[in-house]
Order: sequence, then C-alpha cells, then structure tokens
Amino acid sequence: MDSSELAALDRRVLWHPFTQQRGWEDEEPPVVIASAQGTNLVDADGRTYIDGVSSLWCNIHGHRHPALDQAVRDQLDRVAHTTMLGLSHEPAIELAARLVELAPHGLSRVFYSDSGSTAVEVALKMAFQQWAHRGQPQRTKFVCLRNAYHGDTIGSVSVGGIDLFHSLYRPLLFDALQVEPGDVPQLVNTLRAHGDEVAAVIVEPLVQGAAGILLQPEGYLRAVRAVTREHGIRLVIVTPSLTVPTHQAREVLPKKYDRADVLHTLQRTSLLAATCFSGNFDLFPEMFQDKLHQPYRQQLVPGMERCLNLRLPGLLGVAISGSGSSVIAFATSDEMRVAEELQRIFTVEGVQTETTFTLADNNGASVTRELIPLMERIGAVLQKLEKS
Repeated sequence: MDSSELAALDRRVLWHPFTQQRGWEDEEPPVVIASAQGTNLVDADGRTYIDGVSSLWCNIHGHRHPALDQAVRDQLDRVAHTTMLGLSHEPAIELAARLVELAPHGLSRVFYSDSGSTAVEVALKMAFQQWAHRGQPQRTKFVCLRNAYHGDTIGSVSVGGIDLFHSLYRPLLFDALQVEPGDVPQLVNTLRAHGDEVAAVIVEPLVQGAAGILLQPEGYLRAVRAVTREHGIRLVIVTPSLTVPTHQAREVLPKKYDRADVLHTLQRTSLLAATCFSGNFDLFPEMFQDKLHQPYRQQLVPGMERCLNLRLPGLLGVAISGSGSSVIAFATSDEMRVAEELQRIFTVEGVQTETTFTLADNNGASVTRELIPLMERIGAVLQKLEKS
C-alpha cells in the first residue's frame, strides 16, 4: 500500500491515544512512519523528521542502535517471551542484579512492569498490601501533589491532579489527599490529620513534567522523606519527571538541583516506582527496600507445609489462594478421604474462623463442601500466617 492508502486505512481501523478523533479524521493525512535511524524518522513517502520527543521519551539512545538491536536479535534466537509467574530467565535476573548494584543502598528488590501507569498501580497495591500484612488494612488513602500526573489507569489517575486530563472519570476514581507541591507544613498537617489512614505519599521528584515543568523548592524532596519517615508512612517516588522531560529539565533546572537531592532521598525511601527506558522497548522496573518484600516470604507453619505436601491416592495437589480465603484440593477420587486427612493435619489448630474449601475433579469442575470443622482449622492457620 502507498502512503495515501495507509492513511485511509488508519482512519478506518485505528483509535489513537490522546488524539482528538474528529480532527484526526478531518485534517491533513497522518504521517505514516516507515523507518528510522538515530534521531530521525522517515515516512512512507521518504520525508525525514527529527524525532524531537524521542518517540514520546521512550527512545533515549536513538533508533536502530546497533548494540540494542543486536541484543534483541540474540534474545529472539533463544526465546521471545516467557512468564515470570513461577519461572525466571537469565536477562531478567542479570538486569535486576545490575539495577540493584547501581541503585542507592537499600533498594534491593526489583519488580518488572510494562508501562508507567502499571508501575504506579503496582506501587499503590504493594503499599496497601504491606500494611494489610501488618494488621492495618484501614490504611487505604494516598497523599499526592496538586497538578501531579502519574498515568492513565484508574489508580494512577486517582493519585493525579490535572483535571483537564481526567475530570470525566471522577466517578470511577478513589479519593486521594492532595497537597500543594513545595508546601511541607501542609503535608505535615495532612499526615497529622489522616496519618493512620494513609498507605503512602506519592510524588514526582524535583519537577512536575506534565504540569508544565513546575520546579519544587530546593530540599523539598528531602523534607518530604523526613516527614513520611517521622510518621512511619511509605514514600513512592515516580521518576518519569527526571527521565521524560530531560531536555526541558536541563534548560530550566538551576545547577543547585543536581541528582544529590534525589539520591539522598532514595537511600531513605521505602518504595520506589522507577522508570527505565531502552532504545526499543519500554521497561519499568520498580525497586523496593527488602523490608517491604519480607512479609511476602514468611515461613509457612508446619501444618500448612504438610497440607501442601500431602500425598494420597486420587489427590493431584493442594492450592491456597493468595488472600488465604480459600483452599483447593484437586482430587480425582476418594474426596472424603482427602478431606479427612486435611482435617487430621489441622486438628491441632482450634481457632474458630471461616474460609472456603473446594474439591475439584481432574476436569476442573468443583463442588464446595460444607466441611465447617475443617474450615475452622485451615482458616485459623491461614489467619496466623497472614499476621506473622
């Protein structure tokens, strides 16, 4: 197809993000990119353009960088994708180790995300979940800055502050506590009033990019960390404002705004939703202090280990939900024997509670059993595990 055919087909089948659709369809034909090299883009008609926004700031090393392209080809010759759910692979391990080596001391765990919005969602959920693990599930609020921008998914919009972008979606959002950027006393007062409800404070460091390259006062980030530390509240630092508008920031940031302020703060940060860009693909590693990871790797109590390792004729295996609200035994036969054995294992646990126990056959069909004594015992163990 030539460029005019591609443009016509684009208008019929594509929905472009952050684009006024009527204008897109009525104005001059779209620029259809065919190739790129270094800082230049080439359209389907051979015209060359300077990629002044680095493909929306995701291509900081230029197009077709030979080292990056070769690394992609080498990886494709081995495997293009494999899940991180229960598996791992060499590039993920090596990159995480290198990031930990380069990061400020204390940021020792890496969690991979695939977009900035997703990275923020993960950070919000982890901030809440670690409090829930510690018996404080009432901490459901987040403190954010006015004119903040953290992405376009529901959670990241909820902790944003630019109504021009997101006012339409207000009915879908959760309420956040907004404070004025640079106003440390207001942050202090907000945490004094709502501290036992707050899961985390989330900020862009030094400069708020989408808000118009708004600079924060010198030392503000250090002060925010000191305040959150005083109140025992997690701090989420979202770093696109350092890496995205780099060319603008270099022009407007005075010399006194060097990386020292950010690094000083990151060394004391409980949780960091970080952004990393490559020359070909977006990658958003998030780095955390090890103490936030600790609750997720608690030892199972002996009874639960025996439950998971139970071997019986007809029993394929036992699974426990992440929330601890359900236990599933996959059995092909002798369901009652399986139930009796599980009950025997947990007889020593006598705390009364409720959960759901399901026996699933080998075809995936399941039947919920009213095994209250067993549920009381299994639920007690799970409850103890969550609180430990």
